[in-house]
Amino acid sequence: MQLVAAPLGLTRLDLLLAANRFDGALLTSFSGALATPLVELACLGLGATWPDGARLDFRRALLSPLVARVGRGRATGLLASGALLEPGDVLLRLGADPARSPRALALVRSLLIPSGGGARGALAKERVAFAHVMALPDRLEGVAAFRERRPPRFDW
Repeated sequence: MQLVAAPLGLTRLDLLLAANRFDGALLTSFSGALATPLVELACLGLGATWPDGARLDFRRALLSPLVARVGRGRATGLLASGALLEPGDVLLRLGADPARSPRALALVRSLLIPSGGGARGALAKERVAFAHVMALPDRLEGVAAFRERRPPRFDW
């Protein structure tokens, strides 16, 4: 889904709270400069794609979504260079990088989606996912590519 506008009638706070509770990908593609409140939603989303030259405009944005994504120190460092940031410095591109295993990325995406069970449940889910990834053929290809100093060739 491409998010191009906030629903009418929602305040910024209501929009961010709803986005924080949403269990799917909030933003998958954008171009140009993404400004508030959409830039805040981009930081709460799981992944995004963007063309060269796209920017995240933080001039009027709340900083908590950025801090939640990259941490206070990194957010401060990024914003020291200006309020228009490169998306690649902030957002994940899950599934857009041919050098990454698509199966592993799908698993990462599922782990990033909030679920019940708290910290213990998340840790148990991560342990199961780790065991699964270690058994994937992509792991063997990744290791072989690293040893042979070549890009991996995953089956997309």
